[in-house]
Amino acid sequence: MNHPCFKGAGARLNDDVIYVGERPRYFWDLEVLDKEKHLAQLREISKTKSDAWAYEWESRLVFLLEELEQHGGHYFVPIHPQAVRCVIYGELIDGVFKDQIERILRHPDFSHVDLFRVQRDPHSYSLVRAR
Repeated sequence: MNHPCFKGAGARLNDDVIYVGERPRYFWDLEVLDKEKHLAQLREISKTKSDAWAYEWESRLVFLLEELEQHGGHYFVPIHPQAVRCVIYGELIDGVFKDQIERILRHPDFSHVDLFRVQRDPHSYSLVRAR
């Protein structure tokens, strides 16, 4: 993935989305299909998308729940701080959420992270980035 905020460390990235003209086939009989083959099939299906969407530049992250951290009934992807290169937030971000992000980024582990905000350009259909 070539997004400027992503280095890829600490995450399994399926960046090779496959665009096809028909729905992928899936074998559902788990008594016949062992777990590894089942997971391989699910990962392959998760990378498959209709060729009607081929114009998109898409990457997908796929994790098993047991690979994630659970806190308060929610699942989170454990990401190494060095995997975060920048944070971009919009002009309509909630102030509390913005403050939480900035508090996290003050930790020494995130001293390398750039923080940007974007706002609408009043003269064109685009966003303007500012530090």
